[in-house]
Amino acid sequence: MMPSSKCFIGKVFISHSSLDKPIVRKLSQAIKKAGFEVWLDEHELVVGDPLGKRIADALQVAKIVIVVVSPNSIKSQWLKYELNQLRKEW
Repeated sequence: MMPSSKCFIGKVFISHSSLDKPIVRKLSQAIKKAGFEVWLDEHELVVGDPLGKRIADALQVAKIVIVVVSPNSIKSQWLKYELNQLRKEW
C-alpha cells in the first residue's frame, strides 16, 4: 500500500505571535486531525534550545508555512525573524 501523500509534506510550520496561542492551538489541532504533522514551538522546543537556530532549521525543511496575521503578530519580532528566514529560503 502506498503511503499517504500527506506524509511527504513534512511538518506544517505555524508562524504566529505567542499572544495568539489559543487560536493557534485550535488551528494546530485541526491540521493534525486532517492527518498532517505540525511544528509548533510549544511542542518542539525545550528550555535551553537555541531558539533562532531551531526555528530556522524547522523553516528550512517545512513544505508548508502558515502565517497567522493579527494585531499581535504584526508587532512580533519573532514573526519578523521567521518571515526573513523564509525569504532566504525562497
